[in-house]
Amino acid sequence: MQDALAEKWEDFLKRYYWDELVELSNSYPEKRSLFVKFIDIDKYDSDLANMVLEEPDAALDTATQALQEIDIPTGVTLDEANLRIIKLPRKLKIRDVRSSDIGRLTSLEGLVTKVTEVRPRVAEALFECPFCGYQFLVEQKGRQFKEPSECESCDRKVQHFLLLTERCKFANSQKIRLQESPEELRGGELPQLLDVNLEDDISGVVAPGDRVAVTGILRSFQRQTQYGKMPFFEVYLDGNSLEVKEEEFEEIEITEADEREILGLKEQPDLYEKLIKSIAPSIYGYEEIKEAMVLQLFAGIPKELPDETRVRGDIHVLLVGDPGVAKSQLLTYLVKLAPRGLYTGGKSSTSAGLTAAAVKDEFGEGRWTLEAGALVLADKGIAAVDEIDKMEKRDRDALHEAIEQQTVSIAKAGMMARLNSRCALLAAANPKGGRFDRYTPISEQINMPPTLLSRFDLIFTMLDRPNEELDTRTAKHIIETHYVGELLATPGDRSSGSRREAGSERGERGERAERAEKGERGERSERAEKGERGERSERAEKGERGERSERAERAERAERAEREEHFKVAMQRMKPEIAGGLLRKYVAWSKRNVFPVMSEEAKQKFLDFYIGLRQPSYEDEDAPVPVTARQLEALIRLGEARARARLSDKITAEDAERVINLVTYCLKRVFVDPETGKLDADWVNVGTTKTRRDRARSIREIIKELVKEYGEEVPIEAVLDAAEEEGTEREKAEEMIEVMKREGVLYAPGGGVVKFVR
Repeated sequence: MQDALAEKWEDFLKRYYWDELVELSNSYPEKRSLFVKFIDIDKYDSDLANMVLEEPDAALDTATQALQEIDIPTGVTLDEANLRIIKLPRKLKIRDVRSSDIGRLTSLEGLVTKVTEVRPRVAEALFECPFCGYQFLVEQKGRQFKEPSECESCDRKVQHFLLLTERCKFANSQKIRLQESPEELRGGELPQLLDVNLEDDISGVVAPGDRVAVTGILRSFQRQTQYGKMPFFEVYLDGNSLEVKEEEFEEIEITEADEREILGLKEQPDLYEKLIKSIAPSIYGYEEIKEAMVLQLFAGIPKELPDETRVRGDIHVLLVGDPGVAKSQLLTYLVKLAPRGLYTGGKSSTSAGLTAAAVKDEFGEGRWTLEAGALVLADKGIAAVDEIDKMEKRDRDALHEAIEQQTVSIAKAGMMARLNSRCALLAAANPKGGRFDRYTPISEQINMPPTLLSRFDLIFTMLDRPNEELDTRTAKHIIETHYVGELLATPGDRSSGSRREAGSERGERGERAERAEKGERGERSERAEKGERGERSERAEKGERGERSERAERAERAERAEREEHFKVAMQRMKPEIAGGLLRKYVAWSKRNVFPVMSEEAKQKFLDFYIGLRQPSYEDEDAPVPVTARQLEALIRLGEARARARLSDKITAEDAERVINLVTYCLKRVFVDPETGKLDADWVNVGTTKTRRDRARSIREIIKELVKEYGEEVPIEAVLDAAEEEGTEREKAEEMIEVMKREGVLYAPGGGVVKFVR
């Protein structure tokens, strides 16, 4: 039986994989695996294919033996080669794994969240009998180390055999943790996890954040506690093959019908406006922010330059604002729309935080493991981080590299790794004081260093300022939103209102029918008792009642029709212009197929805008720097994203103008010196303005002069008087002294004096 199975495998390999075998022998032992598609086994022999699924241990052991013993003309013996099965017809979700799957060959897809170091594992242990010296091999499979209890030669019971470590056969081994991909989860579902063991040449291949398809044998082991063995078993996957998904949005299937619908959208003249209106239509206003979110979905073009410099294409957006202005709702909506998105809080619950970490935990069984954070898990997608102002200091330091170079470097306990974080970041932050203060640098308000702030392409302030007209429109929109929700709350008809009306109508009809029936019975009785005169009177009375009922029914129908029309209009306002499912496919198709290039007109528009903003600095060397090259790079990324949104291969002058308007909108609200009203990039990039720097320099010089008169300790009043004489408002000078004290430049020992900190 075993020989027949081995012959069958040998015949299959020669008929279907001969060229691959020769190629493997030429690169052996650097490459040691032959990857076999399951469909080829099924074509060759369906019974053999069924055995691979149902009895994978026996089938694959024999297949590997046949592979290692096959005679190849190159003269190479593939004595340590592996046969690996790929492309199973059915991929199981982690949450769908059941006890009936244990022992079967199974294929799973997911996101790698943790990996251990690659360590040697004993595959075959060589033992020596301490009495007769007989040596024999024991194959090691599973999670427990198997030791013999009896010598195969002298039959003696031996408590401890001698393990000949240097002559054991080892295999590289690694454990990874697989998590369900966030985009595959329905609302409210928590991602399920499964551990996977990888051996030999497929160990050390993946990193946290990789999306993989793993095929292997599902195994189980009994759980144990300090009180003994439990009746519950844990499952894990003994990996046979591993495929890393490289294609962007590979998990999104786009049919020919979908493609026709996507290309049909391209022909619509108001397509771009429809895309904007498809972002959170239940949230009133914020058109500029919604436009930025559309551009985030499509992203610019990542570039690898000839000098190997990488320029990111992803667009980073920061929302800073007052409480209750829908920041979190916008974040969650974009994650739902994105083909690949992840939502988290700045104060992450995992040890990896927002970036990544090397940790020691139960998963690594005492060894160091590499765990991915939110930005790594969102690789090639969108990461929405709420309350980013509350992130850990470690994340704050690592975030510079993560959002600009789009990598996360780890060097700890001998583990050296560089993980990808190629994602767009949509972040929201709350000011420390509760409300946004335009006179205080953003960096001071949200606990984020200016060097990090400057890496955001667009920064929006979301302010809640009382305005009767705006408040009225917003309140009406909120009321309409809740009204539609109320009508949709009861399943069945289009709205609960229509259900109630329908029930009322049915009740009215039933009541009328009951009255009519009673009337008929009464009529017969009355005729018998009172004769023809009573009959005429009854008919007249009933006719009058019927007329009144008919008028009431007409009024109810008119009211119902009016309510239905109101419902339709309200629903139309709440519905996205492009349905979420289609929009996801539209974005995925665009990012796979559209790679726009700047037209000459667009280049000139970008150049003129950038030079125009910096013009005051050319004419006056003391003028503040309005914008930096980072804003120019942001403009180009935004222009590329807008062209992609239109499925255009060219960035037009119109694209350039539109994104220039968007950047200008942000600059005027964030980059303006509140004292002078002029653009000053340092307000964001440095955390102060040129005006304030000049004032600090002036105060410093004043104190230096006064030291000559008063000694080391200078009266604050004298400083304020001197500053006022030089044209600085007393209040501004006092404020600057406080800033210099906070920064450690000045020290106030008491008694109304200050001195320099030496």
